[in-house]
Amino acid sequence: MVTVVNKAGHGKDFAFPGLPVPEPMQRSLATVFAAQQVRWTSHYSATAAWNRLMPEHRWHQRWYAHWQRLDDLADKVGRPSWAAARVRASDTDRTLVDLLLKGQLAS
Repeated sequence: MVTVVNKAGHGKDFAFPGLPVPEPMQRSLATVFAAQQVRWTSHYSATAAWNRLMPEHRWHQRWYAHWQRLDDLADKVGRPSWAAARVRASDTDRTLVDLLLKGQLAS
């Protein structure tokens, strides 16, 4: 178990025994994960790193949580680019994203 504390002082636990790899690998992954947490200031950073360790089917199950999809996208394009795009987004852009997330647009 690794607990990541965000800049507000709140902890979030990440359990490595649930990963489908041998126990020595779980310990190694937990060690590497814990060593990287000094760079993280939010649970989002830790969750993004954790998602890379999860089995593929669990990642796809969690992909349907809207905030996690957007957070994953932000990580893939890079946080500075994501922030710049958010500043440029119009009300129409925001409405479109809202409808997409709610599944209210026909394909």
